[in-house]
Amino acid sequence: MIHVRIENPIKVDTYETVGDIEIPRLTARDIDAVIQQLTENAREAFSTEDDAISKFIMLNKKWLDPDYPYRQQALELLPELTGFSRTMIETFGFHSFTWNSFTPPPEKAFSSLEPWQDGYVKSIGIEQQQTFSPRLITRILFGNVVGFDALTMVQGFAAKCPQIIKVASGQPLFTFLYGNAMEEEFPELRGTVFLCYWKGGDQELEDLIFKQSSLIDVWGADETVADVRKRISGLDPEPRITESPHRVGMSFIAKDYLTPKIADLAAVDIACWSGMACFSVKHIFIEGTIKDVKKFGRDMARAVDRCTKYFGTYADKNVGIEMLRLKDGYERLEYDGKQVATFSPSKGKKWIIVVDGRELDELEYLQPTTPLAPSCIIHPVANLDVAVEWLGQQKELTHYFEEASVAVPNDSLIPFSEKLIDAGFMNIKCIGSNAFPKEWEPHGGAFYQFTAMRSDKLRWTCIDTRDIDAEIERNCQRFKDWNFTSD
Repeated sequence: MIHVRIENPIKVDTYETVGDIEIPRLTARDIDAVIQQLTENAREAFSTEDDAISKFIMLNKKWLDPDYPYRQQALELLPELTGFSRTMIETFGFHSFTWNSFTPPPEKAFSSLEPWQDGYVKSIGIEQQQTFSPRLITRILFGNVVGFDALTMVQGFAAKCPQIIKVASGQPLFTFLYGNAMEEEFPELRGTVFLCYWKGGDQELEDLIFKQSSLIDVWGADETVADVRKRISGLDPEPRITESPHRVGMSFIAKDYLTPKIADLAAVDIACWSGMACFSVKHIFIEGTIKDVKKFGRDMARAVDRCTKYFGTYADKNVGIEMLRLKDGYERLEYDGKQVATFSPSKGKKWIIVVDGRELDELEYLQPTTPLAPSCIIHPVANLDVAVEWLGQQKELTHYFEEASVAVPNDSLIPFSEKLIDAGFMNIKCIGSNAFPKEWEPHGGAFYQFTAMRSDKLRWTCIDTRDIDAEIERNCQRFKDWNFTSD
């Protein structure tokens, strides 16, 4: 029995059933009529709307009110549908709704790290300014986290153009609930966005959409991005593509920071979104002896255990199997006399922390991602600079690099971050900050909200703080707000 049917302002006849919810399904026979109506809606809305971004931010702020009906509806429906707990969604999914603006990029290129907002930014490449007036954005969304999927609409609102958004089959609902809230508050803006589902790889439908799109914004697996690039190659005119492929988070901790407080913050970077986000930390490089790092690993394992109990974990039998394989593989190395230790719950497969004490040169291959769960490999190193240099030489890995959370002395922050950026990382963040991006940070090397209407051909990188120790204390405050702390 269908519990609810969710509609767009532009109606279609076909629906996809997800659980007990029906969502619009776009078909080849609907596409021309949908695009025509969407274009007319956008022309009318944006001819008189000069500040769509402010309205967008006003709507986001409403989601911070615990009594907001759409927030309450989302927190009632999403945990069962997505597998994420209410606490997980409230803490991480609604964080971006606290932003007060969408900061434009600097007016000029920065060839070295320069102060910007309360951090630093640097641009890589040769500046080539281009502007665009897109007639249609088509967006293919991810399905692993909640909240930022709705935030992507800012790309079209900034460019004042219509958007077709394909939701992910694994997490289709929040974008529609957000759309319902927008229709109530700002119906003229909602009319410029068509939310829908179609089965990925529907060549007839996708060819029709891609041919009429000025920009295709792709979030998801590397294979999805590669397939879209292949499909649009040779179209005349060929649409531009912006992409957010699979990434993985890493952390770097100096020897002076091996404290329970830092273990707590590292645990948040590991456990956020149950280890499923592109910024979830999967490898940590720590300065120290194997003895010191094993002790820190135990502290971090206890912190991860507290985090998973507080936030919950995503339950999937395949993930459990992957974690068993990971644990078995490292336990064999430990049995063979290697400097390896594993930490995991006595019951269940909710999380796993591994200390891999082998020399970096002994590693045949650094697995870029451990299972999509709170799982992480810790690598003791004599010197963080050596670890970064080694990572930069692993050319098969560098396309996975984006977030690097760090705990290093303040006088080392800029020179060490320069090394991380040279290795391929883009967002250098204080430990414990990965799931809490600031409103001014670039994403994926660009200032996302402006990518539909302009390009400077630069890759923007950043440090999210100017004072690492002060930022650590601010991040620790979250633990007090969550009401669980280390002794």
